[in-house]
Amino acid sequence: MEWTAWTVCTNKCDEESFRIRNRVCLYRGMAHTGCEGPAQDQSSCPTHTCPTWSDWGDWSVCSATCGQGSQHRIRSCENGVDCPGSNRELRFCQLASCPYWDEWMTWSGCSVTCGIGICERRRRCVTDDLLNLPNSEELDDALFEVEAGPAGDC
Repeated sequence: MEWTAWTVCTNKCDEESFRIRNRVCLYRGMAHTGCEGPAQDQSSCPTHTCPTWSDWGDWSVCSATCGQGSQHRIRSCENGVDCPGSNRELRFCQLASCPYWDEWMTWSGCSVTCGIGICERRRRCVTDDLLNLPNSEELDDALFEVEAGPAGDC
């Protein structure tokens, strides 16, 4: 007596199911005499663990150093490759407003009161709350503007 092939296992992850195979007694005498054992065999199907997501990783550093940027974090699919959903999450991050140069102030500090002399004017590096930023004095080329020209008629 030869067994047929096993039926296909249809269980999903973490489910228990069975597969079956059959055989027929081919003895030509009286029905089922001379054949030993059952005509059907049953076996448990192999089970497999469902794929699951790992915990989320830490958020990345904000993509911007000021103003609005973005951050992402990732996770991995464990026990398989077909986890539902995305392995990447994105969010926006809002940092302090970006500094910018304020308007130039009026010319002052002229070396002469009339004729040709050298004058200067200033501007501030500020944020939206109009605070002077520390160390803005270190940016001399953008903080001061010097011009040689007429200071006025004598």
